[in-house]
Amino acid sequence: MRLPDDYEDHGGGLTPTVISAIVAVTIFVAVILTVVLIMNRQPTSHQQNNTAAQTENVQQAGNNQTDKYPDTQNLITGTRYLNVQGMLPFETKVCDYIKNTGNHVLYRVTPIFDGDNLLADGVLMEAYSVEDVGEGIQFCVFAYNVQPGIGIDYATGDNWAESNAASQEAAAPIVIETPTQQPQTDTTVQITPEPSVPQESQETTYVLNTNTMKFHYPSCSSVDQMKEKNKEIYTGNREDIINMGYMPCKRCNP
Repeated sequence: MRLPDDYEDHGGGLTPTVISAIVAVTIFVAVILTVVLIMNRQPTSHQQNNTAAQTENVQQAGNNQTDKYPDTQNLITGTRYLNVQGMLPFETKVCDYIKNTGNHVLYRVTPIFDGDNLLADGVLMEAYSVEDVGEGIQFCVFAYNVQPGIGIDYATGDNWAESNAASQEAAAPIVIETPTQQPQTDTTVQITPEPSVPQESQETTYVLNTNTMKFHYPSCSSVDQMKEKNKEIYTGNREDIINMGYMPCKRCNP
């Protein structure tokens, strides 16, 4: 069989045209895969937008104790003030103790919701060092989910800027210590950036929520959302109720 006059023998290798086509296809596929990966990429924690109340995703289990990415099932919405001024000092204390001693700590953070509210009123933080029977770490504190200068509707999550006077009048400690049955070795009791509301000496009728350990005025809207089994009527002064371990409602500010 006679070959064409312009035929060249390339030893069975690929021609430059074929090689160029393979390179072009490879680049095209790589570009498509890159675009798909970018579109499916999940936002990192620092890309989440804050609300007007400077809210953050607060991880209940203390993310600085592990190298794991925050578990989205272990998050609540809280203010930056709660996260930084309320929880962080106690989380850091536990973390430093573990690093310095190698001991174990029983640690629990429980969000406290009033009725069907969408936002938690705060978190109950508990810790107890195991090997030294609480000598190194022992606390039970409640950190309020508040933000100075911002009013918050905990039922809906709505928030608004408040005047300085209104903010001072309704201010509450960011952290309060709740009574415990065991001896208390932790002297950090309270962080109060603003003055607290003066105590009432006269007797007043309040409604106690025995589940959330909060007390309300009878006219408070939270009372309507309260289960009857958790409701208790109490007549006395405000200081006595607080000494019983109850905390004032942030909605009606009794």
